[in-house]
Amino acid sequence: MAFAFALISCASAPEYKAKPIAKSSSASSSEYSSSVSKLINASWNDLPGWYDDDLTAAWPAWKRSCEGLVTGYYEPYLNGSRQRGGVYQTPIHQYPDAWKKRKPAELPSRAELLSSGQLKGQEILWVDDPVAAAFMQVQGSGRVRMSDGKVIRLGFAGTNDHKFKSFAQWLLDRKEINHSTATMQGIQAWSKKNSPQRVQEMLNANPR
Repeated sequence: MAFAFALISCASAPEYKAKPIAKSSSASSSEYSSSVSKLINASWNDLPGWYDDDLTAAWPAWKRSCEGLVTGYYEPYLNGSRQRGGVYQTPIHQYPDAWKKRKPAELPSRAELLSSGQLKGQEILWVDDPVAAAFMQVQGSGRVRMSDGKVIRLGFAGTNDHKFKSFAQWLLDRKEINHSTATMQGIQAWSKKNSPQRVQEMLNANPR
């Protein structure tokens, strides 16, 4: 609602009309409650000072915000299965049980961790694209369409505390791609043209 209001407000300055403060309306029978929150219907009259404020003072800020950068949050979709097999060969791991009890002072890099066997038994599911899986881990969350038709949402649980290094920069340094193709789509296209071993080399360039 606030976003739609902001877009409309870009068209013309609002006309301000002072109105008397009305008595607080009683809660509607339509409401929602849970163990952590309670939501009820309310009117603008229920907002203290709503009709006392001169909203025209906010117009310059609203106008400037219309010239600002609009951002969004992207959640990738992957295809996966509870069991390894066929195209589903890339594991998505949970945070290691051993690290929950006591996190080591020095943690292994991505390549070291995957080859160490420490993550055996920590697989949540398996997906069909190692590069998409890596991008999901960088992004911090994603959704997986399972082979049985269900959709599972995965979220960030922790890291090995290594510094992030860009896949794109690794490819650029080796002249495998150029700046115009240093994108998610460009990296995906490169991975489809190269061997699984070469793709893993790229992914392991990021130790995080």
